[in-house]
Amino acid sequence: NGNSIASAFIENGYIFANSKDASKKIAKIAYGKETDVKIVLNSDEGYFDIWVGCRVAAKKIKTEGVASEFGFFAEGGKLLVDNVSVYDDTDVFVYDVTGKTLCGRRIRKSKNAKACHVDVPFKSAPSLSLTSKDGGDASAFQPFPAVEGIGTYETKLKASSRDFVK
Repeated sequence: NGNSIASAFIENGYIFANSKDASKKIAKIAYGKETDVKIVLNSDEGYFDIWVGCRVAAKKIKTEGVASEFGFFAEGGKLLVDNVSVYDDTDVFVYDVTGKTLCGRRIRKSKNAKACHVDVPFKSAPSLSLTSKDGGDASAFQPFPAVEGIGTYETKLKASSRDFVK
């Protein structure tokens, strides 16, 4: 629906936590290296935490609402996305997809976005490749069933263009 309630984004070599009020630099990202990112959203309490790798990078960032889609953004660079999963506080998977499924008909993207699957890390487990057709900011959104209460949203990101890590 276009309402971002919890987000992490990559810019100039860093992952930022983003809320309605502010953005906060939380972790450095290396060009060409996969990075696990996990957002744990507590919609009942109105906050989220972001994990990068196996550590908490940002805690209790204020938010409001219930999540119902993943959003990915490529700001002039190329981003690879893989292993997207959503589960509730009982660890029941609500949504679990690979890059090939992410490129299906359900994905919503900006007019200038090129979103397709690429055989990375290998052909049997492709990733979503998101780039801009015109060098501007491109976006893609993947809907999933909404999770009330505590929901965990995980993915692997890879800055596969040096534009992200200037």
